[in-house]
Amino acid sequence: MRKKLLMAGVLFLLIFQACSSNEDLSTGQNSSTKTTQKNVLRTARSDSGTLSDYVSTQLSIQSEIKNLLDNEKDADFSLIQSGIDRVKTVEELESLYNSAKIGRSRELISMYEKMNDNSLAFRESNADFYSKYTEEERTRMLTNEVDLQLNYDESTRMANGKDCQAGFVKASNRCMRNYAITMGGAALVGIFSGGTGAIIGGAVATTNMIVCNSDAETDYRGCVREGGKP
Repeated sequence: MRKKLLMAGVLFLLIFQACSSNEDLSTGQNSSTKTTQKNVLRTARSDSGTLSDYVSTQLSIQSEIKNLLDNEKDADFSLIQSGIDRVKTVEELESLYNSAKIGRSRELISMYEKMNDNSLAFRESNADFYSKYTEEERTRMLTNEVDLQLNYDESTRMANGKDCQAGFVKASNRCMRNYAITMGGAALVGIFSGGTGAIIGGAVATTNMIVCNSDAETDYRGCVREGGKP
């Protein structure tokens, strides 16, 4: 499950290049830049309710997707991983899911459509959000809102000792957090095209989330084998 996904890599690169730049901006800033950022954040408070609702809806659908996939006990996720980069249409996506024994494939695709609809509604109702903030600022606001709603803190350190379960929980939470940023990020930073492209993009991001969680489980089992606390 550790093969790289070309399309997922491109999607994540577009989002996380902007995300990683947040840390770079925190160093070497002059006072004028800091003042500007404070003003932006102050103004952003008026938009936080709308963004909060958008992220809340995305996370709710994302949770449904995760629960659906967790219950697909006979699914061949390796087949999905190996074939997702060749999918160009919704029909091809559904065919791939059916071949991989996803019993609720149509329902899964419908959830991608719901996320697409939610993104379209946000864009159409919040034109000022795109004119008022830069791509970098929108990405930062999205990341902060996702972290807030998921109660995620990247700086949190595990307790002393090799706590495999704590490590697994943090890794799994990071998978879902990155998934949420990817799914919402395309719409907020301005590369969202909607339609079939958004649905296929959702499938690619979901595949990457599956791979990420699978890797977290593999690391957990390896930690336990090495004598860590289960």
